[in-house]
Amino acid sequence: DYAGEVVGWFDRWMKPETETGPMPAAYTAYMADGDWLETDTISTSGTTTLYLSQDGALTSDPGKEKETISYVYDPENPVISNGGEIAGVGDDQHDGAYDQSEIEARDDVIVFTGPELTEAMDLFGYANVGLSVSSDRPDTDFTVKIVDVFPDGRAFNIGDTILRMRYRDGIESEVFMEPGEVYDVALPPILLSRRIEAGHKIRVEVSSSNFPTYARILNTTANPYTSTEFEIAGNTIHIGDGSASFIRLPILD
Repeated sequence: DYAGEVVGWFDRWMKPETETGPMPAAYTAYMADGDWLETDTISTSGTTTLYLSQDGALTSDPGKEKETISYVYDPENPVISNGGEIAGVGDDQHDGAYDQSEIEARDDVIVFTGPELTEAMDLFGYANVGLSVSSDRPDTDFTVKIVDVFPDGRAFNIGDTILRMRYRDGIESEVFMEPGEVYDVALPPILLSRRIEAGHKIRVEVSSSNFPTYARILNTTANPYTSTEFEIAGNTIHIGDGSASFIRLPILD
């Protein structure tokens, strides 16, 4: 009863005579059984770390061989958002979880898939994402999407994030990239509340656009929101041999 909860909150603060009990700091729609999970903290009982692999796998082994995966990002042909947290910008864009299979067929979307789960995995809290990356342009974006892959092959987005490389040290200052130099970066964490059922797989998509949910980067040093000139970027993910390309998932007990 979402509306009832909202009215109850206003009653608590605007009608002092109303008797209400303590309210939790957060409610989340826990997607295992449709119930709401009440919590005062975003905490987990543990984590599992999965590394990106050259063969398109997500694995617990970080790998010993240094390898790379490269792709081309063209601002004139960005990856179009299909659902997500803030994708509702028009009649053809809607929030939520949608099958990403068509998007995953693009050459500029690099897909990494974990093994089939033998038992359900409950994800709750912040997923931390690290990438080792390089580019032939002074600025570009890196996007990451977490996907729940069903046994029939459908792949539903459950969370996403993005990092604009000029702001990798903070939005207070712009630091541009040197062509070919490898950077270990931490993307903004992804908040999850999801049960991945047995028989499903966890997937990670890496790309450089998720438009129009996020404004396109034009791969130049100019203001990305006012300039019109753009460059095509050759972007590279570095994996293995101590690289920091991984996702650390929060596990709920």
